[in-house]
Amino acid sequence: MELEIPHLMDWFGKQTIKAAKSQITITDKNILGEVTRQYDYSALSENTIKGKTGNKHFSDLAGIVLGGILLFSLISSLAKFTWLTPIIYRWIAFPALLTSAVFLILRLYKNEFVWFTKKDGNSAFSIKVDGPKNQEAIQMLDFIMERISNCSN
Repeated sequence: MELEIPHLMDWFGKQTIKAAKSQITITDKNILGEVTRQYDYSALSENTIKGKTGNKHFSDLAGIVLGGILLFSLISSLAKFTWLTPIIYRWIAFPALLTSAVFLILRLYKNEFVWFTKKDGNSAFSIKVDGPKNQEAIQMLDFIMERISNCSN
């Protein structure tokens, strides 16, 4: 069974989950790179965590924009470009502040995930269960949970 879930706000990435009879393979791929992890069902705990989380990248982008505004304003005030100050604040700083406010508001949008843990209690992987591939994700969860419970018995 295979499921591909797009994560556009995670650097235009996607997560591919391949569930076979004996193990599960998770591949996270984005513009920065690719990471593949494999887990045996026997190493995973039957305990899962279901919850909602926002996208941390929006907070990161807001911080970068705010830091850029601060640095740019500091440099322009130290250079004493008095004729440039109104232009900076009207055409650069204010739109950048609005952009960072939009990023922070977008951070409030939550996606629903299910986290799987290893038997030692550490987190293994998560699956996004809302969005356009909702039904396929739920079928994948049922399949994985069945395999884990078969290995536990």
